[in-house]
Parts: sequence; structure tokens; C-alpha cells
Amino acid sequence: MITKNNIRIAIFLFFFFISNFLNAKKNNNAANYTKFSIYRYNSNYLFIPNIIKQNTKFEKNRITLILHCSSDYLKESFAGHIKNWPGPISLGIYLRSPIINSVESLCAYCTLKNFHISNDNLSAHFIYKHSSSKPLKKSTSELGYFLSNFNCTRKDLLEKICKIPPKSDLQKIEQMNEYPINVVRNIARKLSRTNFILIADFDHMFSENFEKKVLPLAEMYLGNNSKNVLVYRIFEINQNATREPKNKKILEKMMIDNEAFIFHHYYPKGHNIPRLKQWFQVPDSDKPKIQIEVLYMESAWEPQFISNRDIPLHDETFPYPVRDNTNLRWAMCRMGYHYLILNDVFMYHRGLKAEIENKLVKRARARAWKQYINSLTQFNQKMDTLFPDTKKKCPKLDPD
Repeated sequence: MITKNNIRIAIFLFFFFISNFLNAKKNNNAANYTKFSIYRYNSNYLFIPNIIKQNTKFEKNRITLILHCSSDYLKESFAGHIKNWPGPISLGIYLRSPIINSVESLCAYCTLKNFHISNDNLSAHFIYKHSSSKPLKKSTSELGYFLSNFNCTRKDLLEKICKIPPKSDLQKIEQMNEYPINVVRNIARKLSRTNFILIADFDHMFSENFEKKVLPLAEMYLGNNSKNVLVYRIFEINQNATREPKNKKILEKMMIDNEAFIFHHYYPKGHNIPRLKQWFQVPDSDKPKIQIEVLYMESAWEPQFISNRDIPLHDETFPYPVRDNTNLRWAMCRMGYHYLILNDVFMYHRGLKAEIENKLVKRARARAWKQYINSLTQFNQKMDTLFPDTKKKCPKLDPD
């Protein structure tokens, strides 16, 4: 739909880029732009890797944090998450516009550039919905030239053209359902380069020295052909909490003070792990150990973990937000994976989900339910064909 806001932005960009184009010609800067390669992921999506490219060359035996988001979810606060994880990060960003040289691309790029970080550890990739039956493998995008004609430090201009208009509840729900979450996850994961990965959500934070502590255990338990994953506990803290739970001692005090809860506190069985009291009794250590192994007996359980890079991909047929993440755990159970619970380290999410947000998610789930049922049916048939011996060892998957 063409809105007044879109027309205003189009007119503004036309005159702005004409002006910048002439200046670029005058200053002979046009030849200095980055030439980005563009690849077709499948018949529905294109991606441009390394829009932001990490400056550090990491060793293979590191843990890459795999993240995903849509471009309108990028906020300045993300810089704090980058600082929280000193290891490599591979971030997949979905852009809703099918046009590559678009205002949306420009705004996402400049938002990343304005994080005021060194980019030592961040690689960011743009993903577009672009349907085609052509067998395009690789080509060169003119996005670099397009971006080179804009000065990302002009925040006054960025605020004008990148301001996101208010959305109705229906629009928010439609955008939830349209978000190809597992396509974005899988592309970001495939573009990682290390032996170990951690697939998380955009707003998750980690306890102090998380990767440094876990890496020796990853090298010990997650070698080639390993069927182990290292599971860490996940919590959420009040938005107005005055402290960050850097370690278990602080976290336990926050839970006593009702400032921290098991994630999600309104649906704890999704992330509940037994023996929490025992876990708190073990002092923080620079060399954490395995606490226990937990069998996968609850279909709603969505453990968060570190793995080697060879685990199966997320099933891209599952819609967001209905078991889009849990289906990976289901598949891994059928494949015979072991869930080893880590002592010491943990992850946390700042802010509790508001009631209105929960209602929108429920409506989005209802809207995607038919697609979910079809995906679940196909998934069960596939698992029973490939892994018949584990059918009775894993929970039965009924629509929930």
C-alpha cells in the first residue's frame, strides 16, 4: 500500500541521492564502495552475507552466537548485547521490503554502523523475500553503491526517513506470521565459521565470562560426531531491576527479592530444569562442570544449549510463533542427543512479557495454527521414517 509517508520518503530520497550522487562524482568516491555478493537461498529468499564483517579472525574452537531479527527490531541497545558476548556473532537480519536498494536496507545498515562498536566480533547478513524460479547462485549487488551515497552520521536525516509508523494490532500479528524465523536462523548459522554454536534470541544476555568458562567443556563433550549438547539455565529479570545478574550469587539474591524468575515465569515448563536449588548451592567457578543429564520427556521443553555445528537445521516449515524453535529439540531427541546441564553459567532476559504482548502472540499462534498442524504432521511422518527406534523414547507430539 502506498502511504503519504512512503511518498514523502521517496521524494526526499530522490533529491537526496541526486545531490549525493553529484557530490560523489565530484569527489571521485564512487569507486570506493563495497561490492556485496548476493546469493539465492531458495526459491523464496535471497541473502547478502557480511553487510557488516567482523574484523577479528577467530580460531575454529570458539563458540559463535547465532542471532536473528527483523530490521525494525534493530535498536541501539543491541550494542550492549555485542559487548556482553566477546566471541564471534553471526546476526541474520530480515528486511521486509523485497527491494534490495531500499530505504529499509539503508536504515538497517546505518543503524548497525551507528552502534559505535569496533565490529571485532560481529558479522551481519541481510535476508530478503524475493521469489524466483531462476537458478541464481551468486551475483553482485549494487547495494554497496547505494549505501555509499548516504552519510550514516546524519542522524537528523535518519530519524526522518527511518521513523517506523505506528502499527495496528492486526499489522503486528501479520508481521509475526510473515517473519521467516527459521530461514533467518539457518542462514545466520550457515554463515558462522566456528566448530561450536549457540543459537539464541536477539535480546538474551549471558552471565559473566560465559564463553570462556564453557569452551573447555565444549572441546571435551562436543567433538566431531558428538550427540551431546550443553544446556544452560535461562531466567528473566524485571525491566526496572537496578542490577545485572552477572553470577549465580547475584541471581539467587534477585530471585529471593522477586526481581528474577525462571524464563518464562508465565509458562515455566518451557524452560524448567530440575534441581535448581542444588544448582545454586554449587559456588561460581572458572571451571564449571556438568550438573546432571536430563532426558527429553516433555514436548514443551525448549532447552537452550551450546552444540557443535553439525546439529540438524531448524525446520523451516514451522510458522512463527508456533513451535518454530522447539521442533529442533524434537528432532534431536529422535536422533539420540543427550542434554547435559551446566553448572554455573546461565542466560537472562531483561523485562517480563507484557500482557498485551502475550495476547498478540496468542492471536498470531491462532492465525498460524493450520500451517502448524500441517508442519507437525509432516514432521512426525519424517521422524518415524528416519528414526523409528526412538519413537517411544521421545514424547508424543500432539497439537498443544
